[in-house]
Amino acid sequence: MKVARTSRGQVRVGSEEASRWASFEARLRAEREEVDKALAADTVATEELAEGWQDRDSPSEDEIREMEYAQRQALRWRLRLVDEALNRLNAGTYGSCRECSASIGLRCLETDPATPLCVSCQVAAEGGRRKPTL
Repeated sequence: MKVARTSRGQVRVGSEEASRWASFEARLRAEREEVDKALAADTVATEELAEGWQDRDSPSEDEIREMEYAQRQALRWRLRLVDEALNRLNAGTYGSCRECSASIGLRCLETDPATPLCVSCQVAAEGGRRKPTL
């Protein structure tokens, strides 16, 4: 049995699964870097815009600030999910649901490697309603 090595640990899995897990880790690390950069760039842009807004304040500027705040919150939330997924990879629990410990489907992980929940727990978290698909 092949051992998939992560940056801080190892997980015993078959060779196909080992390469899959390594691929998920690479995707998660790349996304983490992108989110970090986006947060840093957003902070600088917001500070520059805020300097000009101190003298004048209109509803449209308030709306822009609210949208920027929402975007920063979404980026922070995503960063948290990615960090949690990397921690699960290093702990050897990646691919298991955070709530019920059931296996998270491979299609779900391929779609979003940071997903913390299996389909059943995700549906329950959304109030029993499935999100509409495109």
